[in-house]
Amino acid sequence: MSETDPKKTAKQSRADDVRTKIAAVAANATATDRRIVTDILTRAATGEYGSSTFDITPGVAALLFLEHNPHNRDFDPGWALELARRQRAGIWRKNNEPPGFYKDGALADAQHRLAATALSGVTWTTVIVFGMDRDAITTVDAGRRRDAASALKMDGVQEAKLKQQIIKATASYLLKRGDEQAALRSEVEIADAVHAHQGVLDLAINIAETSAQNLVNPVLRTPIAAAAAYLMLTATPPWPEQRVREKMALFQTGQSSAGESEPTFIAGQIIEKARTKTEAKDRLSTAKEIGLVLHALALSEQGVRASKTSTMKAAIKAELPRAGYPDLPMQEAAE
Repeated sequence: MSETDPKKTAKQSRADDVRTKIAAVAANATATDRRIVTDILTRAATGEYGSSTFDITPGVAALLFLEHNPHNRDFDPGWALELARRQRAGIWRKNNEPPGFYKDGALADAQHRLAATALSGVTWTTVIVFGMDRDAITTVDAGRRRDAASALKMDGVQEAKLKQQIIKATASYLLKRGDEQAALRSEVEIADAVHAHQGVLDLAINIAETSAQNLVNPVLRTPIAAAAAYLMLTATPPWPEQRVREKMALFQTGQSSAGESEPTFIAGQIIEKARTKTEAKDRLSTAKEIGLVLHALALSEQGVRASKTSTMKAAIKAELPRAGYPDLPMQEAAE
């Protein structure tokens, strides 16, 4: 990127804005905040390997971030703001990855967590590890990322990976429809959502798997069918379970009982053809595939027997269809 690249300029502007906010917190640091910083730096200056627990107030975090952070990776303001959101939302968790200081007393790791603490106004009680060698930083954050499904599996949740896929797909779908409250921006939020909706997730998976039984080539893959079923079951107003089962079973066959103009048949054809395309622009995103299913099933439930490929594609282009049980009269839905 060039120095005048708009994206780079915008990111730098955002970083400057975040640093300005952190500087304001540092300027208001109390005498107690400064004493804690001195205690941390005094311990770090010994160069001895070990750990101690400290209460990192917003003021302490701001001072450490601004004044004692000379050897760290590039600062990402977006990540700091996201961590601050998690702290304020109460989904911050103590784990086994504490901040670290080098043997020379400089901060080695946790600049984004410190920035977040300064921004959130939440005190962070944490262990701090001291006495790291400079070259040891290459081993930090070098392991495999642990996703929500990994934690869920350890909690004994069955089909954790699939449930994670359903929750992420449906949250993304609702977010694209404009529901900001549906956003799940952390693995903790995803895991909590799975735990909170185990029953309906199990039901959606059962519907998806049952709909594909005895079919050589069902139209929908299990995660897509399950996500569509989950949205239908949890929407306002929700679909009756039996209607979801019947409509999903019909859709999965890829066949029509009323001719090739039937909405479910056309939708199935669009999905199957899109999967054969090599260009990404010609394929359907997960959200649009789910949207096409929801739209086709809603039309079918309303008694619409004929549609067009162009009409079906247009239905998912401008805005993704709602998932709720259809309540429009048949003639309006057919227009």
